[in-house]
Amino acid sequence: MQWPMRSVNFVFLWVLVLSALSLCLVLGCSPTGESASVRVPDLIMPATEHPNLSGVEIVLEVDDMNNPPAAVPTTIIQTLKELGIVSAVNATYTWGDPDGFLLIDANVYQFATAGAAKSNVLANLEGKEQIDDIGDAATLFGGQSLSFSFDTVKVTLTTVSDEVDVRSVAVTYADWLAAN
Repeated sequence: MQWPMRSVNFVFLWVLVLSALSLCLVLGCSPTGESASVRVPDLIMPATEHPNLSGVEIVLEVDDMNNPPAAVPTTIIQTLKELGIVSAVNATYTWGDPDGFLLIDANVYQFATAGAAKSNVLANLEGKEQIDDIGDAATLFGGQSLSFSFDTVKVTLTTVSDEVDVRSVAVTYADWLAAN
């Protein structure tokens, strides 16, 4: 029995589609625990997630270190690349009064692997306190700068005000990343 040409083309098309879907699933669901790259602005926690935050403003973003915006100096891009960072964003959160001056500087870096993000957080522990209950790894410096990693992301939250509870923001941020 010979199949008509239309049926052969239809079967071939379905095999091709199923193969492509299978490849996407395999690549997207890697058994190593590493996640696919996400646009870095999507890694900025909305201010509405924490009761004391009233706003967030993205100051600078680089979605792809190999194709950075022209406004970002080459030396900064080169330094970030040398650290293994594939994308980065700098944002500012407002604590309390939306028109207030209590700010939290947030730097969010995405690495190629979760191991690289965790290693970056735990590098040079001198003067830092290691914290066990935030993300995959976390450190606190002087009570006003907290860095943590979750999967391929490293977040550093820094403030100059003793009134700002950076730790509570970090806990909320890590939980938000885990839920997303």
